[in-house]
Amino acid sequence: MEPAWAALVTADAVAEKLRSRTEVDEGTGTRRFTDQTRPTLAEVQAAAAGAAQAVEDDIGVPIPEAYWDAAARMAVYKLASEIPISEDDPTTEETAQSARYAALYRDGMAVLYRKVRPPTFLAI
Repeated sequence: MEPAWAALVTADAVAEKLRSRTEVDEGTGTRRFTDQTRPTLAEVQAAAAGAAQAVEDDIGVPIPEAYWDAAARMAVYKLASEIPISEDDPTTEETAQSARYAALYRDGMAVLYRKVRPPTFLAI
């Protein structure tokens, strides 16, 4: 069962991070995944649900509502680090971009973990 906050992980949020993988929506001028992009909109949506579940699994407990936005941001960073930036061999810049998103995920997850699962101390 996917986390209650999984709907906050949107394809549009991922598109903001991976602009080279999207198309411009003529009506709004925003970048979006479509049926013609790689990955497709459906693939990103499916991956978003999986990324949300991975974040919650990594935390180890259901994430309280107060932290849903932060958890969704971590899922977007996870996707941005894992989706290939280009169909060809990635450039050094593209590899660095993926590494930046992976670092944002790693560092953000450490903070989220401490907030959701603060250390407990045993009284002696």
